[in-house]
Amino acid sequence: MGLPAESFKKQLEVLQCQIQNRQWENFLGSKDLFVKWQRFYEHQSKLLQGYEKDAARLASDTKLLKEWIEILQSIIDIVFAIK
Repeated sequence: MGLPAESFKKQLEVLQCQIQNRQWENFLGSKDLFVKWQRFYEHQSKLLQGYEKDAARLASDTKLLKEWIEILQSIIDIVFAIK
C-alpha cells in the first residue's frame, strides 16, 4: 500500500474510532486510504495469478480478493459520493 504495516494498522484504528464516535467529517476525509487499500488488493490478486498453482485454491482466493475489492469500491462510490 506504500506505507508500513504499523502505519496502516494505526490508520484503521483511527477510522474505527471515527466511526464509533460518529466523526463523519473526519471519516469522509479518508478516501485516499480506501483507494490505496483497494489498489493493494487488486495488486495482490494479480500476484496471486502467477503464484498459486492449485486451481481450486486460486479460484477461491481470487474470489475472496474480488469481493474485498468490490466492498471497497462500494465504500468509495457510496460513502464518498456524499462529500
